Amino acid sequence: LPNRVLQYHLLIQVRLQLRISADPRRVLPVEVLVGCVGWSRCTKPPSKLSMPKKRRKYDQWGYWHLFTPLPDFDILEKNMFSNRRRHMEIRRAQPSDRKAVMALVAAVSEGDYIPYCWDDWVDDTATGISLVARLDHRLVGIAHVHFLSKRVAWFQALRVLPTARRMGVGKALSQACLDYSARAGRQVARLLIDIDNHASRSLTAQAGFSMIAEWLRLEKATGPVSAPDIEPPKQEQLPRLVELAQANGVNLWHTDWETYDLDVEALSISLRNGTLHVLADSPTATMLDISYDEEDEEYRAYNPVGEPMAVSQIVQAMESAAYERGLPRIAVLLAADSPHLPTLQQLGFEFAVINTGNGDSMIDGVTIWEYT
Repeated sequence: LPNRVLQYHLLIQVRLQLRISADPRRVLPVEVLVGCVGWSRCTKPPSKLSMPKKRRKYDQWGYWHLFTPLPDFDILEKNMFSNRRRHMEIRRAQPSDRKAVMALVAAVSEGDYIPYCWDDWVDDTATGISLVARLDHRLVGIAHVHFLSKRVAWFQALRVLPTARRMGVGKALSQACLDYSARAGRQVARLLIDIDNHASRSLTAQAGFSMIAEWLRLEKATGPVSAPDIEPPKQEQLPRLVELAQANGVNLWHTDWETYDLDVEALSISLRNGTLHVLADSPTATMLDISYDEEDEEYRAYNPVGEPMAVSQIVQAMESAAYERGLPRIAVLLAADSPHLPTLQQLGFEFAVINTGNGDSMIDGVTIWEYT
């Protein structure tokens, strides 16, 4: 070799077995290409002109040079598990998928609501579709689309098996939901993401969705309180309530865990579900959708509508009903710039604070995203 330079080029390949469960039989073989490392030892300093510019650094003992940069782990992981080398199938869910779906849901999180809804979703082919993703003949993801109206489709329950993440399963399911909704004539797709779920928010933004609402959670411990009576409104009163909401700048209506355009049809759904309430003595002064959350054991409402005094009365009525039922607290979610924020704070409501993974804290809430 020129200048008596002894050169070595090493290709380091590491084989690992990652144990993904307590079962010793369930191991995931991983092959990692660390990089190509070249090492040169000089018996005497070589001439600078005889070496490439990037290799002119030397000393009397030799030098190390990294010819191939160490790949970013995310990129490396995508290379190892690229969908281009594996077959993915997305299709309508079948009753026979139930066992695999329940196993996937259990692997993702505990206490998920999907087991209570899945059978109804699969059976209901008129107002939506449930999708499953299969990778190499193994079920690795699910998603559900519900048609809220002739214009809006609601996306929910997108879950990906933990061992199949970063393979594009979530993106493929999201695109399949969008394609199906478009073919069904829907113009808008919406979904809800918890305010602290930064990973899902980032992926949703990358998919072309825009955040259209952010509702912060306020909560209050229940206690004995004097409040007026509340009741469901009459069907003929719904147009007046829609006008009231529009006058207050409210155009979204969240009921039954889904976000509708605020119109008579949406209020009719709340009325049929038994969650829409008004003041008995002033049925068109305010309205509130009050739902019971079994997991959190609380009454919960979104975005009160009406004048401050009427809103104060209907929220107190919600607290009175919760106290009589023995519930420890009530919660209201509303926009940070809502005119009713001072009213709720005067009633003793405080922002709910949650701890993030890095030790910081933030106000709890939800975000609504839309694709048009």
